[in-house]
Amino acid sequence: MIQRPAFGLSLAGALAAIVLAIVLTLPSGTPGAPSISQAATLANRPAKSAAAIDPADPSLLTAHVGSLRFPRWSELKLAGERSDRIGDRTAVTVYYRSGTRLIAYTIVSGRPLKVPYDWNPSAYTATHFNSRNLVAWREDGHTCLVSAAGLSSAALLWLAHHA
Repeated sequence: MIQRPAFGLSLAGALAAIVLAIVLTLPSGTPGAPSISQAATLANRPAKSAAAIDPADPSLLTAHVGSLRFPRWSELKLAGERSDRIGDRTAVTVYYRSGTRLIAYTIVSGRPLKVPYDWNPSAYTATHFNSRNLVAWREDGHTCLVSAAGLSSAALLWLAHHA
């Protein structure tokens, strides 16, 4: 009889540990919000239109989400842009080229996107997703992502800091 309670407590402890592990690995952020991974998949979609330089300020593009504008990185060529909906959010992606590498910069409107539990959405976070290096951050109330295959996280962090 002494073994049954001990076994029951061990089982309860194991189940609690499993539940805790599941909770810790679920994305956090605004409940019901789209996730970083959903926004990151936009990088693999083709551009729908040409990206345009703002004639009033050639360091910026005409593309924007709210008041947040896309930069014209002089070391990169413009390769196009597209606009999508992710849940109830607008997501605009601008594509840049560095040699044969395609770099995608996506800005998603609205509240924070769901992020893995160990991410700090208010800081630059670098990861690898869907065969691309990715840097995500929050700016002006929006979630921003820059990603590329074959480009280092350090290079993407540099671009993010200069967005």
